[in-house]
Amino acid sequence: MLSTRSSLRRGRRYLSMLLTIAIVLSSFAPAAVASSSGAGGAVEGVTYFVDHDNWGGPGSTGIDGDLDIGIKNQNNSPADNYDKFPIEFKFDVDKPVPGDAEAYLLIRAYDVDEEDGNYNDSTNGEWDRVYFSSNPEHIRMNQRYTQWKYPIPGANIPNNGYMNEMHQDAYVGALSGSDTKWNTTVLPIEAGKIVQGENYVGITIHHYYQDPSNPNSNWQMTVDWGQLVINGGSRSKGEITYASLEPGSGNNELIVNTEFMPKVNGDFYIGIHAMMLYGADVKVQQEAENEAEVLVLGSRTIIYNDVQKEHVQYRYLNWYNEEQDAYYSLTMDGGKTLTKEQLLKLAEELMNNGL
Repeated sequence: MLSTRSSLRRGRRYLSMLLTIAIVLSSFAPAAVASSSGAGGAVEGVTYFVDHDNWGGPGSTGIDGDLDIGIKNQNNSPADNYDKFPIEFKFDVDKPVPGDAEAYLLIRAYDVDEEDGNYNDSTNGEWDRVYFSSNPEHIRMNQRYTQWKYPIPGANIPNNGYMNEMHQDAYVGALSGSDTKWNTTVLPIEAGKIVQGENYVGITIHHYYQDPSNPNSNWQMTVDWGQLVINGGSRSKGEITYASLEPGSGNNELIVNTEFMPKVNGDFYIGIHAMMLYGADVKVQQEAENEAEVLVLGSRTIIYNDVQKEHVQYRYLNWYNEEQDAYYSLTMDGGKTLTKEQLLKLAEELMNNGL
């Protein structure tokens, strides 16, 4: 078993990171089909994935191309792409969702300068809210309910349209992230919000209403993709057979434990994972089935791991990048098409290119 321990010193951002780890691991196969069905065809585990614009908003007859492009909630130049604001897309859910289902919405976005409560820092303050509803009208920007504490200059939108918001009942949370970085935000969704048929997502951009640091409308961000993961996601090709979170030995520490089992023959994908630590600690613990070896690769200390279990065999490497304060894992599951030497060579190439 591979256990990861990391401190939650950064609060909300670290919680989002850990949730991302848990959900992505549980939805190993990113297919948009259910792994199996229960009585009446109810979904047991399914993942719906959208990586291109498929809806132009309420009342539209086409799409407006608002994914994979930087967008601002201001209209000062064509580069703001205000004609594409807000961001909207939809999931077509093809089976009924049980009332007790566990569901999460994952959004991968770039350059979210998330407000973090540090109002003396003018480099953050961005407030990108996410909405989810089976009613497309809830994704329309025609509401105003936030009590803005500071004026937001510079948007150049008629009738002070910068203040417009989507329906409050559809709000599910805000994006997390940092300047010029990609980040995946995980938001829980009540099963009762999800219907068989079309389910709509909207994302808005504002300056946080309580943040006085450089209030402005110049925040820009890009959405890459969205996933709706229900009851752990599709497990048709493989699954995490065990996952848990437990307290660590230090203050504000959690340990993430997981085990993976493939369900089809053949080779599996290599995965590269980076954990930004921000001064936190990471500890990897090995069980008896894990043959670990400490190696030196260039100027780095690297841990080579060869795991042999009844249902799963894989190899992985771990190393720490001191300059980035980042912890890297390079994994290879299944068919073992790379030898130990080839895996180390790949790690060396990655390190030489900045990892």
